[in-house]
Amino acid sequence: MLDTPFANYLKNLYRKLPVRSDWVLFESHMGKQYSDSPKYIYEQMLEAGKKYKYIWSLEQPGKVDIPGPAIKVKKHSLQHYYYLVRSKFWVDNQGIAHLAKKRKDQVYVQTWHGTPLKKMGYDQKTRPSETELKRLKTQTKAWDYFISPNPYSTEIFRRAFRYPGEILETGYPRNDLLLKQPPEIIEKAKSSLRIPAGKKVILFAPTFRDWDPNSFQKTLEDIQTLSGKIGQDSIVLLRLHYLLSNMISQHNLPANIINASNYQDIQELYLISDLLITDYSSVMFDYALLKRPIILYCYDLEEYVSRRGTYFSLEEKAPGPVCRTIEEVYDFLSHPEKLGSYQQELERFSAQFGVVEDGNAAQKVIDEVFK
Repeated sequence: MLDTPFANYLKNLYRKLPVRSDWVLFESHMGKQYSDSPKYIYEQMLEAGKKYKYIWSLEQPGKVDIPGPAIKVKKHSLQHYYYLVRSKFWVDNQGIAHLAKKRKDQVYVQTWHGTPLKKMGYDQKTRPSETELKRLKTQTKAWDYFISPNPYSTEIFRRAFRYPGEILETGYPRNDLLLKQPPEIIEKAKSSLRIPAGKKVILFAPTFRDWDPNSFQKTLEDIQTLSGKIGQDSIVLLRLHYLLSNMISQHNLPANIINASNYQDIQELYLISDLLITDYSSVMFDYALLKRPIILYCYDLEEYVSRRGTYFSLEEKAPGPVCRTIEEVYDFLSHPEKLGSYQQELERFSAQFGVVEDGNAAQKVIDEVFK
């Protein structure tokens, strides 16, 4: 936030103004996207005819299209702070409590952003620094509701964040789309990415390795290899983690590789993909709801487990084959019958982690929070 004498004067003034009970402030992935569960709660509120003033916090509001009457504000601006301290409801999937002290009349809905595989918070193998723990406590103390996708996650969130508050085990609002599969969204996504009719779509979505910010270079090498091997009937959608998405834009990609890293909403990419290649990302839990094939490409499995720690053995519970080389990945791509032999594992994975997903998570959250 701005930190000048005049800006501080205005911020103090804003904090003296009353909280508006009909204002809702939304943010997704630190203002980088219009996406995830905050998006689907917002759109369900619009559909239900809820009479609120809606505000979206965005890093680049001029570059993001949002349907409906929402006001777009630039994150960290004075306008953002004005709405942050005056909106009764905050709906966010990462953490915004450090931006302004939550007032007693405000309600913070933390939707979070994935079923956990890697260890988090107090569960991490290496204890977080005191600074990190202080920031975590700032967030958890502010949460009034925490959205969980399944009982497995609820137990972990409660312990890893030491969060004693209310957890709404509704499923993820973002996954409502995967169960409803609206044709107009599928058509919009394919048209936006210029995917030719009849093409098999492979989504390649690796996660972020916080100890190696250049891990995308390995992904680039693998993409080049895949490009030369897949048939003319296939294309690959490359979706890097949002913290790396801008790094790929300077690189030229082969014609059969589409950079979808800056596409706002990955849920829409799931809908148009016939198959997912990922590693340790929580995208596997969402995508499994579609019951479509998943290949886990874990070239650094031992290092990842050693550094981050995981809540279960991926090799034992994986929804598909765990490959160590890109050649193994291609072997499964070129032999659909081998990949199909993992259908039972996929069904079991989806049943465990998608047990409460019914396509109505957003409405359940609205019914509980916006009474």
